This record gives sequence, structure tokens and C-alpha cells, in this order.
Amino acid sequence: MGTYSDGCKTMKKSSVAYYPLTVIFLTIIVGLSGCLQPDTSSKEFSLMIVDLTGSSTNITLSTLKSLDIISGTSSYENSFNNTRGYGVYTGVAISSILESIGITLLPDEFLIVTATDGYSGVFQYENIYPNASWQNVQGSLILAYAFNETELPEWDLGPRIAFLPLDELYSNADKGNTSSLNIAGSAGSRWISNVVSFEVKR
Repeated sequence: MGTYSDGCKTMKKSSVAYYPLTVIFLTIIVGLSGCLQPDTSSKEFSLMIVDLTGSSTNITLSTLKSLDIISGTSSYENSFNNTRGYGVYTGVAISSILESIGITLLPDEFLIVTATDGYSGVFQYENIYPNASWQNVQGSLILAYAFNETELPEWDLGPRIAFLPLDELYSNADKGNTSSLNIAGSAGSRWISNVVSFEVKR
């Protein structure tokens, strides 16, 4: 008596040999449905950090959570000067993430942050290590892994760049006052969602 495999288990031919073809087809489809569960592995957090030499290191969510956690209420302005994204963001300072793998940004270096869809933004030394003046305007710059009560992987916008100013709003004016690189776009355009990589450049 021969057997065949449906991809999940081995079945005896005689168990379906005399069934109509339609029944055989449906049996196989139902059997396969147990194998074709949604692939959740793609939702697993993995941040690739590339240093000046081109060497890369991957950071997992558990590693991120082992660093000093920062939480704060914040929001941003979009290009129409409307406030968006108000809530509590929890994550880790960008500086702490870099330093955890031995990278300390220098004043003439900057960081390119890229999302899963290829969108990217540039953050300069002063954003990552703000002096007292910039700290008052932008607050801490973090990579958030949670928004309000929702954490990765359930949070569909995370991991996300977030600024945590004391007044709880990173406005378009704030954005203009915390960049000497003439970066286009609104304050909200700097809050990059679904971050997948950091790359140090000079």
C-alpha cells in the first residue's frame, strides 16, 4: 500500500483512492491549511546597524529592552500644521543603541535611518547628543518599540523614531530649529516608522 505526503503528514493512498476528484482536492486543501499559517517571523524585530567601515550588527527586541528604557508623551506636526501621533512612546535613546555596540558618533558624522519601505531620514550629531539648547526643543531622540499599551510586533508603526520634547509636541518650528542640514519636510516626516536599519556616515 503506497503513501503520499501533503506537506504536513503522510497519508495512505487507499484512504482517498476511491473518492471523487473534487473530494480529494478539498481534502488536500483542508489538510494544507494547517501548514499555511501566516508567517509571523517577518514581524520579528531586527535592527541592522552599519558602522563607518561597513560592518553590520543586528539588534533584537530583547537586546533593545535590556538597555535603558525611556518613556514619554509626545506628538508631531504634519505638513498642514496639524498635530498627529499623540500618545506615550517607549523605547531607547538612539545614542544608547549605538553605544551598546561600541559606536559613539563624532560631531562630523550623521546617522541615516531607513524604513522597511526604503524611506530614509538623516539625523545629525546634535540630534543624537543634543546640547542643552537642542534638548529643550527636541527632547530625547529615541527608537520606540511601544506606543501607549501596544508593543512590537502588534504595533504596526513600530519600531519608530520619536522625539520627546518637554512640551509634548515636536512642531514644524522645532524641526527647523533642530537641524542645520536644511532637511526638507515636516516635523512628522522625521518620525520614521517601521525602522529596519541605522547607518553611520561622514
